[in-house]
Amino acid sequence: MEDSTSINQAAHTFTARRTEMYRSTDTCAPTPLLQQLSLRLLALPQLSKLELAIIKTKRQQDTFSSLFHHHSLTLPNILTLTLGPGLQWLIPHCPNVRTITSDPYSRHSSLPGAPSGSNWHLDLVHAAGSAKHLHHLEVDDRMSAPLLLRHITTSVPHIGSVGTFSGRWENGIDRLFPLLKQLRELRTLALADVADLHVGYEPPRCGNVFLGPGGDEYRQQLEEEKGRAVRYVGRKVFERLEGLEECWVGNWDRAVVRRGKEGSVMDVAWERGWRFGVVHKSRFGG
Repeated sequence: MEDSTSINQAAHTFTARRTEMYRSTDTCAPTPLLQQLSLRLLALPQLSKLELAIIKTKRQQDTFSSLFHHHSLTLPNILTLTLGPGLQWLIPHCPNVRTITSDPYSRHSSLPGAPSGSNWHLDLVHAAGSAKHLHHLEVDDRMSAPLLLRHITTSVPHIGSVGTFSGRWENGIDRLFPLLKQLRELRTLALADVADLHVGYEPPRCGNVFLGPGGDEYRQQLEEEKGRAVRYVGRKVFERLEGLEECWVGNWDRAVVRRGKEGSVMDVAWERGWRFGVVHKSRFGG
């Protein structure tokens, strides 16, 4: 087994993603290796972030989970979990987890032996309901956004932050407001890129359109159209969701609202920056 983080007792993050757990043709799960992995995780007292997407077969999955269940193993210091197919059983073993995300690299994967028509992303959402301290849930899947939100409102109705930025938004964002309103404690929302929200901004799919005469001007025109569309979405979301404080449109445009009496929108401040990094100065006004 290989992982992207050196295993030492001072580690805060452990990542094992798309790893071959064994290379032989033997279909038996490598129990000693899985035992070693579980013990290594327990031996990291400062571990606060765990990313796992390594289980390749149903038998491996059952072996790994039985090690935790049988020995009642817990990882109390884990605050952030990123999980791949079939690993949702790990959530109850991390009693203080605050952030749960699906592994984006496993978006199109499924667990061998899973029932036909099952969706491991929905299994992850349902299991997240057992996390008593959960604040943020992020699901990276191409399923219908309304379908995903219906499961979120049922499983984690008190969630404070949701990321559903990669779902299918066939009918735009209007269909989502009745569902989002059910999340009465929602303060932060991350949406898909504005080009996927069906609000009138439809950039060309092929970059060749910028190569001919007037290409630079057309690029600038599209950038201005995108800015207007992003601002439109942000203000609309804040107007419809009175408790919302922060909204991301795609992974680069962040909006923070200033409200007046009775929750009315007074102003929307925009910042430009990578959602998973450091936000910096705005590129367009509110």
